[in-house]
Amino acid sequence: MFKQSPTNREDVRNNHNMVSVILVVVLALFFGILAVIYMGLGGKTETFSSLSTDSNIPLCFVGDDYELPGVNCVMKENVDSVLQLLKKLQPILTKKAVSMICDNSSETPYLTDSEIMQMFTSNKVTSLEVKEDLQNAQLLVIKNPKWGISLIDISDDNGNSGNVLDSLEELFSTRLNGKVGMVIMNPELPMQCLVKNKLFTIFSSLLIVSLGLLAAIGMQKLFVWYIRYKKSTEREVFKLVSDIINMVEMHHQNAAISSPGSTQESFLAINHIRDNLIPPKDRKKMAGLWEKAVKFLDENESR
Repeated sequence: MFKQSPTNREDVRNNHNMVSVILVVVLALFFGILAVIYMGLGGKTETFSSLSTDSNIPLCFVGDDYELPGVNCVMKENVDSVLQLLKKLQPILTKKAVSMICDNSSETPYLTDSEIMQMFTSNKVTSLEVKEDLQNAQLLVIKNPKWGISLIDISDDNGNSGNVLDSLEELFSTRLNGKVGMVIMNPELPMQCLVKNKLFTIFSSLLIVSLGLLAAIGMQKLFVWYIRYKKSTEREVFKLVSDIINMVEMHHQNAAISSPGSTQESFLAINHIRDNLIPPKDRKKMAGLWEKAVKFLDENESR
């Protein structure tokens, strides 16, 4: 019966220990990430309906030459219609932003001025009225960043979201080019989307860690195999060298016995020695070992 060597038993034990360590690390990482998710799934509680309370709404006063409606202030009679426009835009912008984050939608997450005007112009509301309310709404968005709506420069022809416009000067210069977009950068995501994104992050992290561990184990196994292969090759080369020396010495002794007193030096051809030491079926496989053995003798033996 084959008896397992102590070295093999030790290797098996080391492999089992390594697998156990890997499982413990992966499980610890998994539960750690779950704990982070549990603490971070609270989401947002503030809704857009609160924009009319505690908001910065600069009102225009009659007789003040420095106040320009739609530029740095809003007429009091227009405040309600402006806030209503913002409340109508909020769910639309939220849906577009959520769709892009959760569904990887190719649709742009913002609305342009022309799209908004086309969307809200009707028989009851003219495009001029929508444009006036929109400009007032953009003024209020600049003044109230806590609402969560942002104005961006959409000059990028690829449809990518550009720089955030956080000042009136930037807004006016971008508006001249018709490149203002309204977007919600950080929308309140549904729980299903949060869980899906978190799980994707977990599995991606676990996959990266697993691949890293597998690569490390593979490198370690490869290194061990190389060391063993190198030692095994050295043993085989030294054995072959020993066999060559023994054969040459035996030939020399036989020559001395058969021809006593002869001054002619006896020698053996290298190929003759190889043919006697290596069977024909193994010569191709052991060609590398033979070359190493011959080279070793050439460099280290003078007998």
